[in-house]
Amino acid sequence: MSNYPSEILPRLKAFACDPARKGLRVALVEAPPVGKTRQLVPDLWRHVKSQQPQRRGIYVVKLTIEAAMLAGTYPNEKKIEEVRMVDKTWSVGAPSALGLVSYPGLLSLLDPEEESPPVLGPGAMLFLDLEDQPSFEGERMLALVFSWTDRLKDSHDVTMVLLGSHVRDAVRRVVQDLLRAEVLMLRWTDESWSEPSFRHVESPSEAQKLVRDALLKDRPDSVPEDGEIVEPGRPPGPCVLLFMSLYEAKTYIIEPMMDELKGDQQIHLLSRASTIKGAKDAWTNPRARFICVDRSFSCSFALPDMRLAICIGESNMRSFQKDSSQFPVAPVPLTRCERDRHWAWVQKSAEGATSRQVLHTFWPPENYHASPTTSLAAVEGELMRLCLWARFMYRSISPLRVPIPSLGEIDPLMLKESTRRLEVMRCVKSTDGAAGSRWLVTALGEATLFYTEGSSHQHAKDIHLGNLTAQISEGQTLTRKAKGVLCRLAAIIRSGGILGFSEQGERLLVEEDDGFLEALKAECVGLGQEQAANGSLWLALGVLSKLRDEGVLHAKNTQEKAFRVGRNLIVDMRQCIRTWKYVEELEEMLELTPLESEDRATQLTYDELCQVNDALMWAYLDQMVFVPFTPRGEGLVDLLSLRPVDMCCIPVRLGWLLREFAHDEPGGFLGVYQTSVQTAETGQRLQIRDFTLIPNHRLQQVVDYFDGRELSLITSTVYPVPTGKRLEQVGE
Repeated sequence: MSNYPSEILPRLKAFACDPARKGLRVALVEAPPVGKTRQLVPDLWRHVKSQQPQRRGIYVVKLTIEAAMLAGTYPNEKKIEEVRMVDKTWSVGAPSALGLVSYPGLLSLLDPEEESPPVLGPGAMLFLDLEDQPSFEGERMLALVFSWTDRLKDSHDVTMVLLGSHVRDAVRRVVQDLLRAEVLMLRWTDESWSEPSFRHVESPSEAQKLVRDALLKDRPDSVPEDGEIVEPGRPPGPCVLLFMSLYEAKTYIIEPMMDELKGDQQIHLLSRASTIKGAKDAWTNPRARFICVDRSFSCSFALPDMRLAICIGESNMRSFQKDSSQFPVAPVPLTRCERDRHWAWVQKSAEGATSRQVLHTFWPPENYHASPTTSLAAVEGELMRLCLWARFMYRSISPLRVPIPSLGEIDPLMLKESTRRLEVMRCVKSTDGAAGSRWLVTALGEATLFYTEGSSHQHAKDIHLGNLTAQISEGQTLTRKAKGVLCRLAAIIRSGGILGFSEQGERLLVEEDDGFLEALKAECVGLGQEQAANGSLWLALGVLSKLRDEGVLHAKNTQEKAFRVGRNLIVDMRQCIRTWKYVEELEEMLELTPLESEDRATQLTYDELCQVNDALMWAYLDQMVFVPFTPRGEGLVDLLSLRPVDMCCIPVRLGWLLREFAHDEPGGFLGVYQTSVQTAETGQRLQIRDFTLIPNHRLQQVVDYFDGRELSLITSTVYPVPTGKRLEQVGE
């Protein structure tokens, strides 16, 4: 039995159309993954239109792909006559309609400065799909919508229906306590929503056997052979659905089977960044298909001829780790809401099928009931970004004042630590030193927000990279050549890496083989060649500069990989081409005139090199590693937590530096890193990537900036409590 026809729909109809109700009305509806979009929203909207023909409505869904698909299906399948995508032409005076818009689409249309944004004009009814796992984009969008309703509630009637598989208590708290809205809370139960049926997959080889049977047995004649030209009109081919990253899918399942599949299968990835065309290709491709659904793709659809679905129990994402007080890329287990969404794909794709559908899992089925309902990992992973935006928009991060639900769920010590790091990056400053002082966003902090969030460029959503770019933009004393080098380093960081090494290459790096390091330098030009043995960024800069001078970084170059230094250095040519394109875009945005020769353009004076090192240091001051002269078994330590860390295959002559400069006095070297990982293999220790040495004497300016405050007080975390060691004690 379902309580939808007897309770849910009748109460929502009365709630939305009762003329006696005034002001702000908010319905919070928990519903199964199948039904909200295809049944509840159309049913309620048709009723509202029958009672109030001029009423306008907006349905906010999580992904642009979902909005576009609903715009195509609602008019015919759901008998909703007026449906359109919401864009800049959507205004209060337009004919009444149901508008469809995604989270990013709505964010691009909302102007925080407008008293009443036209896209959300007075009298509009708002349907909004809530995220099961809160993200920075989702929390920001909710905050802006809540702010809009708060401004309108005293002068206009506003009705919102918030829908989710799980409605977090923090969302309810904001609606009730901050917005002081009339709230209707409903839970849709439906016995026809079957308990998920899981089958444990013991190993990748077992998964490969399942895939083999799904794609090669009972293969339709319509599936084209490898190399066959496909004419329009063929039905979609058999499909295997993989809930995992593309890398995991290729490593565990696809690549070991390439010979058997003979290359006639297609691989599609669905993620938050997927285009509508890419999604339609995945749906309609007549070839045998692998469709990988990334964790960020937060909705479910029916897939034609879906024969098998397999999911893993966790995925890697940037998240806050309490043991290190850092934000490494680490495995985060799936929540129950996510597992239900995976099951929804199976249920929707199986409609009309006679066989019992099963979701195959790499995790034991009993983990389903043991898993948490939801997780804050994604939003905690971007906590500094969230705190900076909240302080800019609302001058506070207090959950008692700011309509960002997750601020009331996150540990207050984590919020305090994020503010401390923003201060160290010079993004915020205290009005005074007394308790209860206010934090103000600095000009550099505003620029950091722009380069992290700005829609005028394709910047990675990374606050450290945004801060580095802001320093290029705001740096009045930076020379043209120093800015050019920093633009190249920013593009390399944004790319996630353009170089790799063979197993032998990795071994030679670990051994600090002089011949190998000299051979790597020979693949570089300019400053990158000069500094190649001082860290990953310099080596990548040298290689990128040489490729640019060779004239191979253009769109017509179809080479995938280049192998250098006896095939021990692997250059990702596609990534290099994209990286150089971003260099050009960044320099154009910053109004920097192009430089001709990379070899000459990246040759810096000592003072210019100091400027570049300083910018890297300030941007990554909370991701700094100390290398003591006399390790005594302690080795490298993270300067923020004073916890040991491991280094992964970095072109740095650390052993040589220690032998050359070590004395009896305590001391060591410092360096910054852009990425760290924490896996089952590393345990609680961070493994750092992209390490770059920073001259020790450059840290004095940090001490001077903070009026002589002790360096360890500037760099040490407040979460968890530091070990008590002072910086000068490390290595003694």
